[in-house]
Amino acid sequence: MLLAALFGANAVAAAPVSFNAEPGESLPLGPIACTVGSNQPISWVEASERTLNCGDDRFSDGSAHVWSYSDLSSTSLPDGPLVWQADPTSFERLTLVFEYADGERIRQEYGPRIAVANWFAGTRFGVDIPHRDARLTGIAFGFDRAQARATFSSARIVDRKTADQLHYHRSLLYMLMLALLLLPILYDCLFFYVLKERFNLLHLGMAVAMVAYVSSSSGLLFILLPEIALRTRWSISLWGFAICVAMAMMFARSFIEPGLLGRWMKRSMAVTAVFLVSVTAFVDLGGEATRYWGNQLYFISYVPVVAVLFAAISAALKQGSRSAKFLVAGWAGIVFAGLERATRGLGLSEAPAALDDMMYIALCIEIIVTSLGVADRFMTLRRERDRAQEEEAKLIRLAERDGLTGLLNRRAFDDVDPPASGRALAILDLDHFKSINDTYGHQTGDDVLRSVARILNEVLSSVDHCAAYRIGGEEFALLLPAATISDAQGQADLVRAQIELGANAEIDLKGHRITASFGIGMIDERGMAAAYRDADAALYSAKKHGRNRVAIAA
Repeated sequence: MLLAALFGANAVAAAPVSFNAEPGESLPLGPIACTVGSNQPISWVEASERTLNCGDDRFSDGSAHVWSYSDLSSTSLPDGPLVWQADPTSFERLTLVFEYADGERIRQEYGPRIAVANWFAGTRFGVDIPHRDARLTGIAFGFDRAQARATFSSARIVDRKTADQLHYHRSLLYMLMLALLLLPILYDCLFFYVLKERFNLLHLGMAVAMVAYVSSSSGLLFILLPEIALRTRWSISLWGFAICVAMAMMFARSFIEPGLLGRWMKRSMAVTAVFLVSVTAFVDLGGEATRYWGNQLYFISYVPVVAVLFAAISAALKQGSRSAKFLVAGWAGIVFAGLERATRGLGLSEAPAALDDMMYIALCIEIIVTSLGVADRFMTLRRERDRAQEEEAKLIRLAERDGLTGLLNRRAFDDVDPPASGRALAILDLDHFKSINDTYGHQTGDDVLRSVARILNEVLSSVDHCAAYRIGGEEFALLLPAATISDAQGQADLVRAQIELGANAEIDLKGHRITASFGIGMIDERGMAAAYRDADAALYSAKKHGRNRVAIAA
């Protein structure tokens, strides 16, 4: 989907044709240009004596020194002071020769800093055309070691007023785009802080790379870093777009719902992303060996990336992926902008140069739409996480609750870690419970246990820092707030009386009284185990001395 945009940006212009500029419009020089190249330094006087290439392949000359000439003698020029503009990419030296009707020639020579000093927003720099009474009849410009054919094919003449207006409005547009791109970076950081998902980091990397690409390609980078080298800007633009696409590949790989992409598809996505980054490094660091044709290799390296990405999204859509729909919506604009730029560059259609901004707009739409997809996925994952946590908490509660009585169970009791003072432990055991089971059946025995549990909850619900546990068949434990063992004994005796009164009123066992015996132990610095031993010994004493009573540790 990005391939058309990449090739379109550097498409070869058609053979020279007659072209006139209306007032207030720019005059493209590519359609009326002829070129000549040499691997040795060559002046325009020497170059003009050679045969110029005016064919369709005239911008394919990868020589170290290339001249382009446009005959303007029969061409209408824009009104007012004029500016020559071109896409700089990267170069070592620029020589301009302006020819006038009176035979005068004005030669100007610049280093790469001219592109930084005279940058116009929108991948262009400019040089003022000297104004003379005689009419401008031709322009020749030569670049030493130009990085790409677009440096020649994109050249144009525009009046100064129009150039300044376009620069102003495009600068505002690009600043707005960068502001829009900074918002996803902010909330990607916030989302990752809340929900540690890998696709958040990948989307963050994609947004950062896109900011680098837009700021360098548009020229806004020169506002922040006016001393930056032109070659460095080109490298940032090259790497920014490549990393953005590689991150987009890995983002899609992680963003699409688990289980919808096969192992080989995921592996192919990772391999093509690494391949793209490797080719970018080769082109950027290859020096003179890759200076001109390396650009074409760079563009071609996107073919497998686009193919694999298309296959992955198609496979995910067939399986009902919601995330893949956001990817399609986000990248549709890039496809349209790329195809438009490609057909215009190949001469298959005509459109104003302002449509070059469509790619930047499409990139912003892409990052915003995929950001919405991240937000949607974030909410989905958060709901799933919350449900999982609720289920986990429910399972924990069930694991710590007695199924028959609803009280906390022995597992919960064993995990208790009360303070070292101000608490007492009461162990109670229902008297003659085995006889109840044997005489009236286990169903009645269960009813008795449930009745006792209900009474414990009712009595203890009005007291802070209390808890009741079923720790055995007919054995229960109570944690009671008590400063002294006498306080604990009084509370336990109240509970004992309520059990005897309430349980017998609720369940009539015809002469068999439901009662409970209690043993009390104080919780101190010795810990819970010591308190349990004391309470258990006291319970044994209560049973031994007649049951239905409260005994305290000796």
